[in-house]
Amino acid sequence: MAFEFAGFGTSEPAQVRPNTPVRTSRNAAFRLRATRDPGLIARVVEPLAKRGLVPAVLEARCRGMPPDEMLVMMQIDDIDPHLQEVIAATLGAIIGVSSVTVVGPA
Repeated sequence: MAFEFAGFGTSEPAQVRPNTPVRTSRNAAFRLRATRDPGLIARVVEPLAKRGLVPAVLEARCRGMPPDEMLVMMQIDDIDPHLQEVIAATLGAIIGVSSVTVVGPA
């Protein structure tokens, strides 16, 4: 999977850039770049929980990142393309998230 990052270090909401889908299923992967913050994971999972979704994969990385950054990757299986767009926009509006990249069916 190829991912792009945008908007890091700005006070503007993160830019959401969909990549060209590589698969034909209705699975979507979200990759977020954000300021390193212990509360970020809860803020990222909250929009999913409100919709009754549980990520099939959820991973956060600080190792290998600049000291004040973290990377959060998650996959949601069998997601409606419209809901995927709504979630991407919601994730991009979270304080501390600088970019959201989506790979999936939308």
